[in-house]
Amino acid sequence: KAADAAGAIDACKRAIEALKASKGGLAGHTELETVELLQRAAATALAFASAQTSTVSDSQLEMLARFAKQEPGSAYQYTYHSNSIIATIEDLLQSFTRILNGLDADEFDKKAQHDKTQLSLSNEVKFAEKEKAEKEA
Repeated sequence: KAADAAGAIDACKRAIEALKASKGGLAGHTELETVELLQRAAATALAFASAQTSTVSDSQLEMLARFAKQEPGSAYQYTYHSNSIIATIEDLLQSFTRILNGLDADEFDKKAQHDKTQLSLSNEVKFAEKEKAEKEA
């Protein structure tokens, strides 16, 4: 699950970077490569976001699905109608980052609990062995 979140975060970052880079120099149009990158990023994010319904809105899922399902190469240009695409991907990036941080925190807590349990059991064994040695002496 953490690997999926990391993959979705990476896809979002690459899509945002490519869209922002292409937006400035093209007077409202993106190149085919950028559209294809957006489609791949949307497909990756959609796969992860579908399982995270509590953190992803229906409108975000709808926008991802729309971009993920476009036919590659069907249009040479995509016209920017607004910055909503970038804003949506940035929102998803924040959501995915929170999810990944939560997963990391859970893993850290579980490891800490395991280490405490391991130490406790190890101490019990030491004390039991010491007590046994004292009884035999």
